Order: sequence, then C-alpha cells, then structure tokens
Amino acid sequence: MVSPLFVPHAVSQERILAIPLVKKIDSIKWTLLIPELGERSPRIATLRTDPGTKATAVLIRFSGRFHIPMHWHSSSESQMIVRGHVTVDLNGVRSELDRGDFNYVPAKMPHESWIGKDGALIYIHSDGPWDFDWVAKTPGIAEYFRLPPRKSEEGDE
Repeated sequence: MVSPLFVPHAVSQERILAIPLVKKIDSIKWTLLIPELGERSPRIATLRTDPGTKATAVLIRFSGRFHIPMHWHSSSESQMIVRGHVTVDLNGVRSELDRGDFNYVPAKMPHESWIGKDGALIYIHSDGPWDFDWVAKTPGIAEYFRLPPRKSEEGDE
C-alpha cells in the first residue's frame, strides 16, 4: 500500500513544471536597503519573486546595531534569524530572537526591530509583494541607530 503522503509523479501533459533555483551566498547581489545611509545601510538581496503571486524571499544583512522603526507590510511576512540577535516588537509584544528562531508577522501588523551589536542576517519570506510602509513619518538617520527602550522607560517595573 502506498502512503497517502507519497504520491508518485505521473508523466502527463497536465503536470506543471516550475523552474528550480539555486543561489550561493557568496554570489548573491546585495544592494543598500536604505540608500540615504550610504555605507551604514543594511544590505538586501532578493532571492526570488514568484511571477504569479509576487511572493518574495529576501535576505537582509546588518553589520552592527540597527533599529528598524515601526512599520507594516501589505502581505504577511515570515522571518528566520540566520545569524545574530534581534529584538522584535510585534504589535506591542516584545521578543528576543537568536540564530534559528522564527517569527510570523500578519499583513498590516505594526512592528519594529532592533539588531544586536554584532549585526544579523535575516531571511524573510512574504506571502505577496514585499513592500514597506512607515507607521509614522519617514525616520531620520538618528532613528535607525536608536537602542531599544529599557523596561523602566516603557513604564514596566
């Protein structure tokens, strides 16, 4: 008996073929995430965008401490920490993430992140086009380098 989870591929004209893709980390094209920061900007590499759904997979590389102010995306986003330490605030709930940790951000949910002093590498997959919308006004340069508030500054005891 064949397992219901294993269905052998039958050769037919109905079969839809996808094009496989392999990218090696040392040959990825990196661009500035925030060009106005120049060399202080994190780098982003788009790994793949689905031609139909526009779902997108990116890597973002941070060289040191960095703050991504409160923002949201039109599509849901899944993130995996490849390297480094990241503090995330997902709609007011703060979490500490390290290598191998995962988080999911529903579409249009406000969130912000702080990258640790040693930088980070983050894999992000969006369910649709990967866009970026600030909750408040476009941040000034100093805002990108702000440290996370301490608990006492948030009103916690």
